Amino acid sequence: MRQLDWDNPAVELLVLSACRTAIGSKEAELGFTGLAVASGVKTALGSIWQVDDAGTLALMSEFYTHLGETAIKAEALRQAISHAAGRCGD
Repeated sequence: MRQLDWDNPAVELLVLSACRTAIGSKEAELGFTGLAVASGVKTALGSIWQVDDAGTLALMSEFYTHLGETAIKAEALRQAISHAAGRCGD
């Protein structure tokens, strides 16, 4: 994995928004997300659930909107999830 050279220059954020990209195995703890971090990516975002395309699009759109408003990636994700949870009641 180091051959990917994702740490020169460092990849700040890799988003793997497809289903179950953070589900691991004996060979790859935390799945593709864990492999990305092991390869030098500073922050990787993956999923442990089955997600539909519309839900993923809505969440990722909100995430990138909030990411532009805050320098803290976890806060941008928290705000996006909060927004999505609020929409579930509609």
